[in-house]
Amino acid sequence: MRKLWVNLREIKLSIARLSVASLILFILMLSNNFAYGADWCSVSSVKARALIDTNFYSKVKDRSPNPMPEVHSEGTLPHQGIRDESIKARQDMPIMLKAALSWRATGDNKWLQIAQNYLLSWFSIYKLSFNPIDEDRLLPMVSSFVIIQDTLPLEQQRKIRGILHRWASGYIVRMKEGGHSNWQSHRLSIAVAIAVALNDREMFSSLRSLFRRQIEKNINSDGVTYDFRARHAVHYAVYDLVPLVRAALAARTMGEDWYFWRAPNGASLNKAVDWVIPYAKGTKNHKEFPNAKGFDAARAKAGVKDFSGNFEPKQASTLMWLSSQFNPQLASIASELSSTPPFYLKMCGQ
Repeated sequence: MRKLWVNLREIKLSIARLSVASLILFILMLSNNFAYGADWCSVSSVKARALIDTNFYSKVKDRSPNPMPEVHSEGTLPHQGIRDESIKARQDMPIMLKAALSWRATGDNKWLQIAQNYLLSWFSIYKLSFNPIDEDRLLPMVSSFVIIQDTLPLEQQRKIRGILHRWASGYIVRMKEGGHSNWQSHRLSIAVAIAVALNDREMFSSLRSLFRRQIEKNINSDGVTYDFRARHAVHYAVYDLVPLVRAALAARTMGEDWYFWRAPNGASLNKAVDWVIPYAKGTKNHKEFPNAKGFDAARAKAGVKDFSGNFEPKQASTLMWLSSQFNPQLASIASELSSTPPFYLKMCGQ
C-alpha cells in the first residue's frame, strides 16, 4: 500500500478553504491511505504486483536518462534533423512509467528512485513545443507524475503542476482556433490527461466540449474518420482514434463516458472503432495511401513502414486493447493481434 506523504503545515493552511465535498474527499483519502490522484490506476496494486517484470530493474538500474529540451520527429524522414536523437530520448518514457508503476505495486524505493530521476530530469530541461504529434509520445511524464507526485518536495510538485497547467492550457487555446484532423485528437489526448492529473474541473469541462466537437467534426455517422477520408489509409484512422480512446479512458476516471457518447449527427467513438474492426480482423483489406501526396508520398518512397501496401492488422492492436476497456468483446481481437496488452494497460487499466 502506498504511503501517504503529508505536510502538516500545508494541511493547516488549506483545510479552511476546503468545501464540504472536498473535505469529505480529503478524509476518505486519509482513511484509505490514498495519495492525491491515486484513482488514476484502476488496477489494484496487489494485482499489479504479480505483473512486475523482475528482469527490468537489472536492465535499467545503471542507465541514465537522456532528456532533451526539444524533441521533434513529426514531418521528418529517418536521419533528418533531430529525428534520430528524439526517438532515442523518447526511450526514457516507458522506463519512467514502468518504474513508477512498479513502485506503486511494490512500494520498493528502488523503483521510485528511477522514476524520480527520469521524471525530474525531463521536467528540468524540456521546453513545451505544442506540437501534438511530438508531444503525445511524452504522456508517460504525466502518468508518472500522478503516480509519484506525493513523494516529491512540495516546491517540485508546484513547479511541475505549473508546467502541466501551461501545457494543457496552450493546447486548449490551439484547439479553440479550429481544425479536426488527427492533430486535434492528439491535442485532446494530452490536455485531457493533464486536466485529470491536476483534477482541474474547469479545464476538464472545456475539454469535454472540445472532445464532443471533435467527434462530430471528425467522425461520420457511419464511423469513418476525417483522416481516413483525407489520406485513404486505415493507418490514419487508427492514428486518429488511439488518442481519442486514451482521452475517453482518462475521462472515465472522472466518472464520465465519452466512448459511447453520440453526437447530434450520430457519430461516436464507439462507431469509429467498430468501423476499424474488419480491417483489424483481416476480413477486409485496404491498399494504403493509393493517391499519396507530399510527405506521405515521401515516406512511401523512402520505404517507411506502413506507408504503402495493404493495411497490416497488427497496426490496430493498441486501439483494440484500449477500446476493450469499454467493449470487452474486443479483447479477443486484441489478443490475436498482440498476445498481451500494453504494460501500462495491464498495470493501470488505462
